[in-house]
Amino acid sequence: MINARARRPSAAPIASSSTAKSAIPPPSSAGESEKILGRLIERAGVRERLVLTSKATNTVDPTDPNASGNGRKHIMRAVEASLGRLGTDYIDLYLLHTWDRITPVEEVVHTLDDLVRSGKIWRAWPPTWAAAWPRWRSTGSSPSPPSAR
Repeated sequence: MINARARRPSAAPIASSSTAKSAIPPPSSAGESEKILGRLIERAGVRERLVLTSKATNTVDPTDPNASGNGRKHIMRAVEASLGRLGTDYIDLYLLHTWDRITPVEEVVHTLDDLVRSGKIWRAWPPTWAAAWPRWRSTGSSPSPPSAR
């Protein structure tokens, strides 16, 4: 949705495709909101005046083990697919839904860093567990972030 709450001239509206890639409703609708949003942004000619967000983690194909989670392959595919559906060269803010309990945090951080360095995303926002994970590991605490307990 295009968030029109920003009223100050210096504040950029936010365009979010937060419902874009869920396998529920049926996979045939996955990504449809990004396509619609991309067309609206193109018609309005406002891409440079928006903060465009997208996200990953949830499954886009329950039959494909590489189509969910925070692994490099899924995140890279998800970003490329979002860029295509949105009709843009970059995403301003890329979010991860949640910790997938499988992917090492180092892999997630390196993947997001590679995407930022390549210019495909400008900022990444991993779940809060990413910052705390090394501390949990070093102290021998529970390997499950608080949100996953």
